[in-house]
Amino acid sequence: MQHRICFLIISLSMFSLLRHYNNSEGKMLPIYICEDNLEQRHFLENIIHDFLIFHDMDMKLVLSTKNPLEILEYKKNTTELSVYFIDINLENEIDGITLSVKLRQLDPWGFIIFITSHKELMPLTYQNRIAAMDFIVKGNPEIIREKLQNCLNEIWSRYKHNNPQVHKYFVYKGSKM
Repeated sequence: MQHRICFLIISLSMFSLLRHYNNSEGKMLPIYICEDNLEQRHFLENIIHDFLIFHDMDMKLVLSTKNPLEILEYKKNTTELSVYFIDINLENEIDGITLSVKLRQLDPWGFIIFITSHKELMPLTYQNRIAAMDFIVKGNPEIIREKLQNCLNEIWSRYKHNNPQVHKYFVYKGSKM
């Protein structure tokens, strides 16, 4: 029994090191939120945080802001494939559509998900060739949570498929302790 516990501790330590190594290689998918409503922004942050705690996905919320210019400034310094949750109607000098068009120039393969109360603006995403992954209409919190989680699952599935080196960890399934 003592050997099994020791092996488990060593395995967990190696898993932690491998995870750190993988993340330091830029394999972690950064997530950005641009939402001008503080309550909505915190709601999205909490959904993402809670979901990532319980799922083995190398994703991290790196920036959540009401200011689209902050995201653009941050992205100018990185070429990482990223995930973006964007409100369309931002109380700022640029709106979510304009932000997305600019993000496409910086991150052509990034995952853009619109979360907005303006479903009538969906055609603008096509007209501007943004290629959004989803268009989530604000309203029912449980539907938003479900759709957001579905997006994260789909993003991770696509990311793993296109990056086979992700998650090459060993899994130990031993007998009862």
